[in-house]
Amino acid sequence: MLDIRSYGNWGEAHTHPFGVPDIAPEKFRQHVQMHLDVFKQTQLCLSRNAHLGRFGPLKPVFDWAVLEKHIAPRRDGICGNSDGRETAIGFGIAPGVFELFDNYDGVKRRGWWDGQKDKGGMGFTLEECVEVCSRPHRSCAVRTNRRHHSAADPQLERTADGPRPQRLPKSAA
Repeated sequence: MLDIRSYGNWGEAHTHPFGVPDIAPEKFRQHVQMHLDVFKQTQLCLSRNAHLGRFGPLKPVFDWAVLEKHIAPRRDGICGNSDGRETAIGFGIAPGVFELFDNYDGVKRRGWWDGQKDKGGMGFTLEECVEVCSRPHRSCAVRTNRRHHSAADPQLERTADGPRPQRLPKSAA
């Protein structure tokens, strides 16, 4: 799987907080199409942040990428400010891809790993996130860095040892 992350701050197609205009939708579509043209045999994924898919001028590009080109929706912030539902647009089309809000120790230290909400209402267990992602029949890839995993954790082992992400054919509907 190849993550399309080569434009903007954090590679998420926006330039926040630098005050520079974001990429225009037509230019971003060309950017995504370039990846499709070059990586024809590779499952691609694309970040679904505030500018990509939830709202904002790039929403139509994100919808096109997932619904027509079968690019996997990816969401960062998992266990923190997202439970992964932003990947739901890809149900039955492509795998949903998760990236933790922070490394394992950071998420654990905040209490989010165990589902403790902070003052802003943030905090989801990884198991909750995978459950949201697994409806109706869904494959998810959970991106985490095990080097930051200080001790064996049953929740991580349950999710990490579950079904592996799969590459879905372009004809999947």
